[in-house]
Parts: sequence; C-alpha cells; structure tokens
Amino acid sequence: DYAKSVNVQLNIWEKRFPIVKEFVGLTTGVGFQWNRYGLQKNVDVFANADSIYAVNNTTVTLNKNLLRTTYLQIPLLFEFNTNKDEDKSWHLSLGVVGGVRLGSCLKTKWETDGKPLKAKTKDDFNFNSLAANAYAQIGYGNVGLFIQYGLTDVFRAGKGPVLSPVSGGLIFNF
Repeated sequence: DYAKSVNVQLNIWEKRFPIVKEFVGLTTGVGFQWNRYGLQKNVDVFANADSIYAVNNTTVTLNKNLLRTTYLQIPLLFEFNTNKDEDKSWHLSLGVVGGVRLGSCLKTKWETDGKPLKAKTKDDFNFNSLAANAYAQIGYGNVGLFIQYGLTDVFRAGKGPVLSPVSGGLIFNF
C-alpha cells in the first residue's frame, strides 16, 4: 500500500570535500534509513530459509500491517553549487547511498471484542542485508527535493518478490 509506505533518512554526520572551491565537491557521511512498507491485504507474513510468503488472515481484520526495516547508510555524492554562500545557492547532488540492514520486523494491530491488540515480530524476512540506491537531489538553500531508486532488490534473490524500492520527497539541511 503506497499510501501507508514511508521512507525517512537522517544523516547524523556529513563531510564535504571540495574539488573546485565551493562549487564542486564530494560529500559522504553516516546516517540511518527507516523504511515502512504498508501491506494492502489482510495477511500474516512469514519467512523461512527459502522465501517470504503471506497467508490470508481469516480470524481478525488487521487495522495496521507493516513490514519495517532499518539501515545504517553511507552516502557518496557529487555536489554542484552555484554560489559560495549555501543559503543563496542552488545545488545538485548525484551519487549512490549504500546501506547495511540493522533490523527488520512485522508490526500488526487489530481489535478483538473491542479490545485493541498488537504484535511485533522481529525477523530478517529475507530482506537484503546490503542495499545500494541511486540518489539525486536538487534544491535551494537548506531545502530540496530528492529521488532515490534501488539498485539492489528489497529481498534476497529468489527469496521473495522482485522489488526495487523507489522513494522521493523533501529534504531539509541543518
């Protein structure tokens, strides 16, 4: 369910290496990426050594059904700026963001006899341990737009559906 799927990224440390004064540079750092994949159907999700699979849940109606992942990420971006003053500069960044999966889980919520219940199942669900994403960003000052496309599939090869993650949105630089 695309409406219930979210990608949030926070780089806790960044370092820019100038190549041509302040106009062209290479940026890297360390951060975190949280992905939330909303599931459309009322299914229970399971994984074994061979695959990830879903089974229709006929006993309860799930109000929330999400697969979540957390990655430690390292960006490597070429950055182009139009002005030495960051607050008055148009900027364009292009590159790759690599990641190592730190954890994943399935979170579900439902009601039984009017009582809210929830469950959280930690498992790797055959998510890829490593991720690589093509990344592009354009902006002015401290605000920009980004798009990210997965160069690696969401799940390990042959262990789940072939899915390439795509995300985009606003970025704020502090």
